[in-house]
Amino acid sequence: MNPADSPSARAASPIAGPRPRRKLAPGMAKVVWIAGLVVVAGGITAITLSSGSPEGAANAAVKADRAVARKMTFDVSTTASGSLEAKNETILRSKLETRSTIVEVVPEGSFVKKGDVLVKLNSDETEKQIDQVVLEVESAKSELVAAQNGVEIQKIDNDSKLRQANLKVELARLALSQWVEGEHKQKLKDLAVDLETSERDFNRLQAKYDRSVTLERDGFLSKDEKEQDWIALKNAEARFEKAKLAKETYDSYEEPKNRKTKNSDLDEAIAELSRVAKNADMDLTIKTAAASNRQQQLTKRETKLAELKEQLANSTIVAPADGMVVYATSMERFRRWDQSGKLQIGQDVNPNQELIILPDTSVMVASVKVHESLAGRVKEGMPATIKVEAAGGATFSGKVDSKGIMADDGGWWDQTRQYSVKVAIDAERASGLKPADNCEATIVLGTVEQAITVPIQAIFTDGPVRFVYSQAGGGRFTRIPVRIGRTSDTLAEIEKGLNEGQVVLLRDPIGGEFSPEPWKKEMLLAAGYQVGEDGQPLPEAGPRRPGTPGGPGGPGAVAGAGEGGGPAQGGRQGRGGRGQRGGAPGGAPGTAVVVKDGKAGAGQTTELKTADAKPGEGETAEVAHKDEAKPADTTAIKPVDGKPGETKPDSKPAESKPGETKPADAGSTQAKAPARGQ
Repeated sequence: MNPADSPSARAASPIAGPRPRRKLAPGMAKVVWIAGLVVVAGGITAITLSSGSPEGAANAAVKADRAVARKMTFDVSTTASGSLEAKNETILRSKLETRSTIVEVVPEGSFVKKGDVLVKLNSDETEKQIDQVVLEVESAKSELVAAQNGVEIQKIDNDSKLRQANLKVELARLALSQWVEGEHKQKLKDLAVDLETSERDFNRLQAKYDRSVTLERDGFLSKDEKEQDWIALKNAEARFEKAKLAKETYDSYEEPKNRKTKNSDLDEAIAELSRVAKNADMDLTIKTAAASNRQQQLTKRETKLAELKEQLANSTIVAPADGMVVYATSMERFRRWDQSGKLQIGQDVNPNQELIILPDTSVMVASVKVHESLAGRVKEGMPATIKVEAAGGATFSGKVDSKGIMADDGGWWDQTRQYSVKVAIDAERASGLKPADNCEATIVLGTVEQAITVPIQAIFTDGPVRFVYSQAGGGRFTRIPVRIGRTSDTLAEIEKGLNEGQVVLLRDPIGGEFSPEPWKKEMLLAAGYQVGEDGQPLPEAGPRRPGTPGGPGGPGAVAGAGEGGGPAQGGRQGRGGRGQRGGAPGGAPGTAVVVKDGKAGAGQTTELKTADAKPGEGETAEVAHKDEAKPADTTAIKPVDGKPGETKPDSKPAESKPGETKPADAGSTQAKAPARGQ
């Protein structure tokens, strides 16, 4: 039997998670409940009577189902289960990007040296890819060389074309300068000389002709000579007009035409130079881009080749340091998700899958789960005791090392929220411990110094009121409201309402031991409860604690909330319509029960319906009730085989009748929690 599942271990843990439950036969459930009550009550009384002081001797007369309120000091602790881990460990994963299979693996538990081969993964496909990529790399190199040569050739062509274009620009500029400074000026001088010469010749001949006319009239010159002078004059006049026309034609047409032609030739040469330069840049850019593309292709192929070679190297996992080999599948935190079993040759391996763990066993920690209701009280440095069954049940001292930032849940099948707590084990005694060994850690949350205490089985709940059954004489008991402080697994601190030395009952009253009575206002005020105008207790401000009790006179079950780190009483059905009680660890829901034939009155029996309930074990039970009743409300409680009971507001105290409850006792709940002392 696993020690973590023993009745004592499960009863001691205030955060025990849900357990598989089995149905018990009705008769067997009743027997189990009664047997559990006797065992727990006897155990608590034995603890109470163990003192050798005179007070302990006086308590020897107390019956097994009763206890004496004592002033004492006790620890508030919580017990959580988990497994051992190395504080420092190296996790080796598969670095392959694809699924592979194991072709070689070192035996688990082996001690290896740094550099030793731990796992070899199948790399046949990687080697094939490497051969193919090598060919692609060589092809890419050839294409890159051709592209780079194309760039160089294009640069040479561009230089040649640019030189020719620049030469044309220079020639056009020289032609323009030659015409402006040479041909144009020479032409202007020639035209000016022709015009001036023809004009002088015309003026000279005009004067000669005028003299010839006078001489011919005077008879000194013949008519023929005069006619010759006239013809010479007309020829000179024609030359003069031709010279003027040539000058005007040049100035108006030839000179602008030649100037524009020369300038146009220069502009065209400059434009051609720009076109050649741009085309050269474009062609060079294309060739350069092609070369860059080839370079990128080569780089990609080389990168892929390097990655494949790295993958080939990663197919062999070596030890980065000395240590003991532990398979990741053997660790509890990996077992939950990995169902592939122990590592073996031929087993599939996923990318980034944990394979081997090399723990540093010199520093060990206990990784346990603490219920969220108690996690807030767990602080770093708190002392703890760790029990390891694999070490022969030996216990080790330690301290809380860290606590998880966020709570974990058990998945869709388990809604329990728990925090992961790491407890560092003293290194001096940690030798020989191995990771993944089951352990149980008891963390001391605090100490209650010299406070009035009673066994936790003595605490009952009625709506917002916690109370005890105190001995009143004549074998009868009365309800006394109390204010509960911190609790441990077995004891509860009484802050108000109870004095040292008072005897309290550890069970529900039976027979004529108790008669239901309304709460007394002065007793409620003395215990620190708020009281309404009707004299009934008012619900406390703030969130309602899980579990609302059913009072005396009705079959309602209660599930009170325990304080501090320890669990309150497990839910339990009283006899004869008496008050019920129940509890839960640190505010968790209490245990609920199902009532059958729940009629009030002495001698009536009830049936506890549990799942695999055993004495002393933290099993859960279920309850079915009507709606929760508030003070002065009418509540109808429907037993399994009975008639609905009724309560009327402001009813006076009376003896309990079957199927009837009193306003002060109204209240029912439906909840679940670890049950103790069934």
